[in-house]
Amino acid sequence: MASKETVTKRARITRREYLLLGTGLAIGAVAAYAGVQSVRPSSPPTSLAPGKAGGKLVCGEPHIVESLDPQKTTLSWSLAVGHQCYENLVWLDPESKEYVPQLATSWEASPDAKAWTFHLRKGVKFYDSQGNEVKELTANDVKYAFDIPQL
Repeated sequence: MASKETVTKRARITRREYLLLGTGLAIGAVAAYAGVQSVRPSSPPTSLAPGKAGGKLVCGEPHIVESLDPQKTTLSWSLAVGHQCYENLVWLDPESKEYVPQLATSWEASPDAKAWTFHLRKGVKFYDSQGNEVKELTANDVKYAFDIPQL
């Protein structure tokens, strides 16, 4: 039994420090809850008027959005913002579990299901970051999106 014993000292706080810490946490929790409650609308909107073209949409996001390009992010909040900006070829309806059209109006698979044909909706425009109309969506644009290396 020839080795030295190691004594580990525990950090101790006084009763007064413990009570102050607990009180501070409780006050912080109540303030945070009150803040959340104050931003909730008191009643739902009575009408949802359609938006108008142009203008600016300003919204808050509690996290830093890494990228608006869904091909370049795996962060859930970045993807959530992207889903508000972009459409997919098709979308899986969470209630019906059926695929519904978005950019594609219809689609079919080859007999071996190795090739798919999507019929694109006409009149879909791409816009740049300044809101300037760029061009109409083509099959080449969709192919380009599939050819981009994935994360």
